[in-house]
Amino acid sequence: MPSECPPLPSGTVLADRFVVGEVLGRGAFGIVYRGEDLRWGELCTIKELAPSQAVRGPGGLLQLPGDERYRRRLRERFLDEAERIARLRAEGILPPRAWFVQNGTAYVVTEHADGVETLEHRIASRGSLPIGEAMGVAESLLRTLGTLHRAGILHRDVKPSNILVGPGGKLWLIDFGAALEWHADSGNAHAVLFTPGYAPPEQLDRRGLRGPATDVYAVGATLYELLTGSPPPSASERLAGAAVPSLRVLRPDVDPSVCEAIEAALELDPELRPQSAPELLARLQSGMVGGPLDGTWRDFDERAVRLAGLRFGRWECPGCGGVLERVKPLRRGQCPVCREGAVRPREVPQDVCPVCRAGVLRRWPSAIPVCPSCGTGLMRRKQGLIGRARRLQCQRCGFALEQTQDGRWRAISEAAGSAAAGEERTAEEWVGASGRSATIDVCDSCGARLDLEPDGRWRLAWSGEERLEWERLYREEWACIAAGLEPTAGNAECDRCGAEYFVDGERVTLLGCHRDSFGFGERHQGRCFDWDQLAWAGVGKTSLLPGVRCAGCGTEFDFAGDQLRLVRGEGRLAGVPGQTLSIEDWHRVAHRLPRREEEGLFQERFDEAIVSAYERGQIDLGGQPGLLWDGLANWRWDGVRSTREGRSRVLIDGSSVRVRRLPRSLVVPMDGLLKVTDAEGDGLLLETKGGSLALWPEPIVLAVRLASGVRRVPLDVVSLKRRLRDLAGNRNFP
Repeated sequence: MPSECPPLPSGTVLADRFVVGEVLGRGAFGIVYRGEDLRWGELCTIKELAPSQAVRGPGGLLQLPGDERYRRRLRERFLDEAERIARLRAEGILPPRAWFVQNGTAYVVTEHADGVETLEHRIASRGSLPIGEAMGVAESLLRTLGTLHRAGILHRDVKPSNILVGPGGKLWLIDFGAALEWHADSGNAHAVLFTPGYAPPEQLDRRGLRGPATDVYAVGATLYELLTGSPPPSASERLAGAAVPSLRVLRPDVDPSVCEAIEAALELDPELRPQSAPELLARLQSGMVGGPLDGTWRDFDERAVRLAGLRFGRWECPGCGGVLERVKPLRRGQCPVCREGAVRPREVPQDVCPVCRAGVLRRWPSAIPVCPSCGTGLMRRKQGLIGRARRLQCQRCGFALEQTQDGRWRAISEAAGSAAAGEERTAEEWVGASGRSATIDVCDSCGARLDLEPDGRWRLAWSGEERLEWERLYREEWACIAAGLEPTAGNAECDRCGAEYFVDGERVTLLGCHRDSFGFGERHQGRCFDWDQLAWAGVGKTSLLPGVRCAGCGTEFDFAGDQLRLVRGEGRLAGVPGQTLSIEDWHRVAHRLPRREEEGLFQERFDEAIVSAYERGQIDLGGQPGLLWDGLANWRWDGVRSTREGRSRVLIDGSSVRVRRLPRSLVVPMDGLLKVTDAEGDGLLLETKGGSLALWPEPIVLAVRLASGVRRVPLDVVSLKRRLRDLAGNRNFP
């Protein structure tokens, strides 16, 4: 049920960065607002954790239901999921750009998608979808879920209203308010949320075991609605005896194997469903696309019409109809995110204090930096009188050490609980007694101290009253904090768009970006390239060879002589990379038409399909209803009273067999036909109550007027035998 609390007032500023705008939607777990990111001056989407029964107080404060322990856990789960999704960078999910706690609740901010509508709205306005469009939705949706499931994340609320459809058919799965990892499901303080019609039985039971098959059920219900216009009955209704209306009856145009896959996804028992998104996708794809050399005579006729009308531009993309552009690599050092700026080293001073961000970190000039007695005071060096050894004295407790002739250090004052006066130790031993590092940097302004640890990290040992979120970081990370950056910030950035990189010699990795104009960040953030590879990947070329790429759908080809090798197939070419064909054949493949070398076989299969349709009674001779045969034949009649034979024109229709002869035709009624068998010499024998008629017909030509034109196909006695067998119902006919 929708959240009952009022939304935040328009104009509310969150995290000193995001301005709340109009409400875009509400769900059982939250409110979604249109927002503005003040840092980047662009639209964003803000989701507020606002479950049912939450109460809005003054100043936007939200009182979440349950006790404080439950509220804290609820916020943690909400934000943890956002963080995991952000790390995942899955295609088909709007990536979170920020997540934080404020107003007693939690918020997740994602990119804003322009020009989109929900799948629910599309179904409401257009009704059921064509099979091709529905299967396109299925493929995108299941690939996204497969990525989520591999990361241990369930969505748990897949339905048309949570699927956005953008320009070009791009899909995004949204509203992870109910998407909690199944392996961490606590089940103690929050209700089990589900959407009737899309939720399987295990979601109706608090103790139900949920896994990828839970989302598979919801996908099956979504596909059922895409193809029929209505969702299936709810799991509760089905458990009470309600049946799911047959998809095969409602959509007879859908391949039976696709119907079977959807029905399997809707099994009430999760063990009987496909156990993963890839498994369901494979079962759907087995019936989604038939080959151009398979099908009925109507399929071949439709393909022949499309083949005759196939037209395409010289550089038209076979995948989507866009333009294939010759790819030129970026210049070395050019930013692949914006393609305008240059990746330059980030000048981050390494010696600025991360606590006050003003002072300079200086190495404490002492062999024993920290007092072995109090463990906190710094040991300051004091030079003795002429001819006397150096001394170290604690600025805090006064404990002192004196260096001996052999380089050891002697305690010259009593050390509380650590050493007696006169005790000698090496510098390393005294450092060990202090419990601190032998290398310490101290801020010359605020006095903050960083200790170098054995693993190379620096520990913030003292920061006064200032408290930082971090305790142990590498020096570069402390330098980033001192510069006002995140510790994971890169050591290089684009001088135009601000994209962050980590550069190590010839290796470069994109760490993050805010304006992903060309989708490079979505595809490659976190991936390590060398500069040459980056130059090609930055223009969308995944191979390192010359070629072309479609900016519209991402389809990519390499040049292979006068042909093209498919590197990455999208749209109509999805799933067939690696082949090398001419541009014409790629357009044929994209439209499920035979390649040039297959045209002869296509024509043969077309004729076979027409002959098969004739034999099954789907096509009659010459367009005359009921006419089975019209041609010359040798014949012999063996009757009760006489035997006759000859060569005449024979006409066969649904009512009789007529042998045209003078002075009178021989007529054998079909209703008196008892059996159809073989006659000697490749003939056929029609046995009736009054005798038997043997025929040895000559081949004829079946002329069929189709959408693709008049097609003439030879028929022989074998086809006539099969047609008569079908008509007579003679199951013993071979």
